[in-house]
Amino acid sequence: MKIVNIKSHDFKKVNLVTLKKGGDNYECSVCGCKGYRSPFQDNLTLTEKEFKKSLKCSFQQPISKRPKKVLIVDLKPELNLPEGTYDVVDCPAHQDKKFKHDVWVFNDARGEPCRILPHEIISKFF
Repeated sequence: MKIVNIKSHDFKKVNLVTLKKGGDNYECSVCGCKGYRSPFQDNLTLTEKEFKKSLKCSFQQPISKRPKKVLIVDLKPELNLPEGTYDVVDCPAHQDKKFKHDVWVFNDARGEPCRILPHEIISKFF
């Protein structure tokens, strides 16, 4: 099981009423991945199969809705970025326009901003 933030995809609630155990089932309108949201949580639990499907999602969050800080976990080792809370920075000018809506944090070890993938963000602080 993998945990993703509900705002990392365009998740829509699929059940009409809340389930007996208190949570809800959600599905991304872009990539079709499905997950379960426990009561009062901002995260969804996905199976391994659904998580792999979610990695190919092309959902882009509007710049105005980007968080100011993010809590990052499950990073790629080549980023050389420890898990923790980071301030969000703007997309570097030399990057492709398709990445301007993504979340970027400054990597002190590399001395440059780095793009964070949706599954690497566990919590967003606005």
